[in-house]
Amino acid sequence: MRDLIQLINVQDKLRPQLRQILTHCKMVGYITPRSAIDDYGIMSLARRINDLEALGYEVQRQNRKHPATGQRYTRYFVSPEPKALSAAS
Repeated sequence: MRDLIQLINVQDKLRPQLRQILTHCKMVGYITPRSAIDDYGIMSLARRINDLEALGYEVQRQNRKHPATGQRYTRYFVSPEPKALSAAS
């Protein structure tokens, strides 16, 4: 019960863009700067990822290179819940 209350408290602190990122990662598995801009209008994904890390979410980064254009980008994989709660489960 305590874990559920903590999760609700953390989710109450989430701004709409952070909720969108978490929802996208739950559905797709990761998010890229391109999908953040195109799908949600999030212009600074790296900053929002830092915000999630500050709230205790674990983030893994995967650097990629587009096969056709050679453009480099990062895929972000975000844990579905904060570290403190996932460790207590």
